[in-house]
Amino acid sequence: MGFFLPKKSEIMPPLNDLLLFTAAAFIMNLSPGPANFYVMTRTLAQGTSAGFSAIAGLALGSLLHVVATV
Repeated sequence: MGFFLPKKSEIMPPLNDLLLFTAAAFIMNLSPGPANFYVMTRTLAQGTSAGFSAIAGLALGSLLHVVATV
């Protein structure tokens, strides 16, 4: 038994798959989600400080999810 190095073709997915994944990820990043609408609504209705509070709350929630996942 020796050390096995996979072939380069086994490491990289086909170019078509990479392009499709990149296009899908780009479109998903362009589309606003519910968090963006929440921040915009709070900012327009209650002012800049409320918008920053919403951003801080969403960031803290995301951080807690990451820590719980790890």
